[in-house]
Amino acid sequence: MLTQQERVAGLSPETAQRVTAILQALEQGRIDEAERGVIAVLAQAPQHPEVLSLHGTVQMMRGRNEEAIVTLVQ
Repeated sequence: MLTQQERVAGLSPETAQRVTAILQALEQGRIDEAERGVIAVLAQAPQHPEVLSLHGTVQMMRGRNEEAIVTLVQ
């Protein structure tokens, strides 16, 4: 399993901090907040594996499973 630092490798410190906030929001069940964060971070790092994973997770939590699969296989 990767450490948090390894998961955000390649992201700016600011974006990495946003990813951490998204993870915390998801852990606390704040899906709306996590989704807003993911959308913002996708604009900065649209192909980053951790960002895509978070996007897919949010999509699955929203019941958008087909979209999640497409996102997660990128």
